[in-house]
Amino acid sequence: MTLILASASPRRSELLESAGIPFEKYTPSADESSVTAANAKELCLKRAELKAECALEECTAAGKTDFVVLGADTVVEKDGRVYGKPKDEREAREMLRSLSNAEHFVYTAVVMLASDGTGSKTVQRTGVTFKEYDEKLIEKYIASRLCFGKAGAYGIQDEQLQSFVLKTDGERDNVIGLPLNAVRRMLEEKEQWLLWK
Repeated sequence: MTLILASASPRRSELLESAGIPFEKYTPSADESSVTAANAKELCLKRAELKAECALEECTAAGKTDFVVLGADTVVEKDGRVYGKPKDEREAREMLRSLSNAEHFVYTAVVMLASDGTGSKTVQRTGVTFKEYDEKLIEKYIASRLCFGKAGAYGIQDEQLQSFVLKTDGERDNVIGLPLNAVRRMLEEKEQWLLWK
């Protein structure tokens, strides 16, 4: 079977490549903005399901067979508030200020659906604690544009933030956008999914 990553995220592609997992990339036409939920865990799971279902439907309609789609979504939560991707500099600045000198949680949902009708899903959580950082760092990071396209307006892998990460509790890959240990486990549990073309 062929694994299809239903995501435009370059970070998820890089993580799969680093793990030596062969895949094809496909960006589904799913509209994430239509999804609502009561909490961060439920929201990222619903979005991941939407991406996977949309990719499965579109790839099947295109005549593709014998494949597994992987849909994923990542959100940040602090004190009950959900942080998605910032829309502009103002929102990025506000998110980064809020996460300074505090613990927050990163949820990533992974949903796999196969053309043979089988499926699997999981939601992983990682706690992240930042040291206190000043306005100068925030402005420099925003100017780098690295804050955009990332939940919570940051990438834990970005060099500018390394010295401000006090600790992580859970899988670091989950914060980047794809919990590789969970992905490997999901693939191994479905023997037929490992028959790569």
